[in-house]
Amino acid sequence: MERPARSPPPSREKVRPPSASTIMSHVMHVSRLLLVGLLLGVVGIRAEPGWTPLWNGTDFDGWTTWMQQPAPSSDVPGLKRDADGKYTEPIGSGRDPLKVFTIVRDVDGRPAIRISGEVFGELRSKRTFKDYHLKLQFKWGSKKWPPREKPETPRDSGLLYHVHAPPGEGGRTWARSIELQIQEHDVGDLYAVGSAIAVRAKRRAGTQPPLYDYDPTGEWTFFSQSQGSSGRCIKQPDNEKPTGEWNTVEL
Repeated sequence: MERPARSPPPSREKVRPPSASTIMSHVMHVSRLLLVGLLLGVVGIRAEPGWTPLWNGTDFDGWTTWMQQPAPSSDVPGLKRDADGKYTEPIGSGRDPLKVFTIVRDVDGRPAIRISGEVFGELRSKRTFKDYHLKLQFKWGSKKWPPREKPETPRDSGLLYHVHAPPGEGGRTWARSIELQIQEHDVGDLYAVGSAIAVRAKRRAGTQPPLYDYDPTGEWTFFSQSQGSSGRCIKQPDNEKPTGEWNTVEL
C-alpha cells in the first residue's frame, strides 16, 4: 500500500456531513487526469457538540461504492471484456475488487481512508443532509496508475455535494451534483457536474474560452456543462499546501 511521507499530526477539526455526498476518485474530462494515492483523513472522530462525524474511523458502515469500467491493465476476474481486452461493463455498486477504497489504521497518528485511484468510482454516504457545514482533511500519496503516470500529471479527486442522481444513472461516471475540486494546484475550484449553479464571479481578462474567478463582489454568474462549457469557477485565493502536506477543506 502506498503511504505518503509523514508530517506532523494535523490539528483536530469539527466534521459535519454533506448532503448525499460523494467522495470520489475520478477524471472529469480529458484535461483533468488522475487521482492517485489520496489519503482522506476525516478528523475529529468523536463528535463535538453540534457536529456529527461523517466517518466512524473504523469501517465503511453507512457508505456504499460504485465503480466504472477499469483500465485493461487491471485484473477483475469475471468482468466482461471485448476482443481487444477492454472491459465492456462497470464493476457497479457495492463491489470493490481492486480495493480502491481502503482504511489505513495509522496515518500521522490517526486512521484515514486511502483512495488508490486505480479505477474511477465513488464512495457515497447512505444518509442525506441539509443546511450542512463540512470539514475534512486530505493529503496525497505517491502511487500513479497508467496511462496517467507521468510526473507532470496532477493527482485528482473531488467532493460531490447536492448529489441528485443514483450512481451510474444515464451512463454517467459522476452523478449530477456540484463538485468541490480536489486536484493538485486546483483545490477549491467549483464544477457544475451535469447541473447548474449561480456563483458570484468575475471573468478573467484576456481568456478565450473565458475563465471565471470566484469574487464575492462579482456578478451572479451561472455555471453549467452545457454547450461545451467546463462549468468551472476558479477558487480565490489559493490556500493549497504543497503535495504531501495535510490540507483542510471546508464546505
